[in-house]
Amino acid sequence: MRNGKPDPEAYLTAARRLEKDPRQCVAIEDSPAGVRSAAASGAVTLAVRRHVALPLLPGVSRLASLDGVGLDGLAHFFAGQVQDDFAGS
Repeated sequence: MRNGKPDPEAYLTAARRLEKDPRQCVAIEDSPAGVRSAAASGAVTLAVRRHVALPLLPGVSRLASLDGVGLDGLAHFFAGQVQDDFAGS
């Protein structure tokens, strides 16, 4: 790869290798650059806060943790549901 994050190249390359549309992929990130990269690729993006605040981007869910996010939870995100555990913080 030529471009690092926040360029979406890494996600686009992975989707191409999997022969999937990036919109059929989920990306879980914990850094601002990673979140921007994943969101720019078109993947369903889950931003999980670890050490730093994460950017608020349209369509990106910001989660305090992945506890309780199973396959059913992922289906909600793929259906367009956005969750922001840090709204108003």
